[in-house]
Amino acid sequence: MSASYIKAAIPEPHVILGRKLRPFCIGHYLILSRFDCAYVSETSANASREDLIFAVLVCSMRPKDFMAFVEDDGAEKAVKDWGKKVGVFDFKEKSDAFQNYLAEHSQMPAFWIEQDGQRSGAHWTQSVLLCLTSQLGYTREEAEEMPLTQAFHDYLKHAENNGAVRLMTPEELEATNGVTA
Repeated sequence: MSASYIKAAIPEPHVILGRKLRPFCIGHYLILSRFDCAYVSETSANASREDLIFAVLVCSMRPKDFMAFVEDDGAEKAVKDWGKKVGVFDFKEKSDAFQNYLAEHSQMPAFWIEQDGQRSGAHWTQSVLLCLTSQLGYTREEAEEMPLTQAFHDYLKHAENNGAVRLMTPEELEATNGVTA
């Protein structure tokens, strides 16, 4: 088993603003996107203090637990109490730490395209979730909550098994200096 897959399946933990973050997953991405959080914006957006606090809160919980939390009557008070506990902090430092967390938890394995097919109009999250659930046997909850980098590894290995891509060997990756097409 490759070291990159092991790291993808069990990523390094991160603590930001006093909260231990769970491995970033598709479920987190979907929630952050739904609430227009700048950290996952597909257009250029500047993150605010509120974006950071929201993103840390989301990523410190399982997606389904966060959704249950926001429906709870005491959620607003709990967030305010946590905000008071966090107090003043260096936004740039913590924002950089969160961006590093996202980058580390969103790495795709390097691959070569073997078959050029028609480009899909589906969002990448839909493609990955559909493959994980319909082709690889994960439940929707398992697919939404697995570390995103592991989801990418499983998705691309399935694509490799079907001849669409070929995962790079460590030697190929070194020869390309980590630059992929």
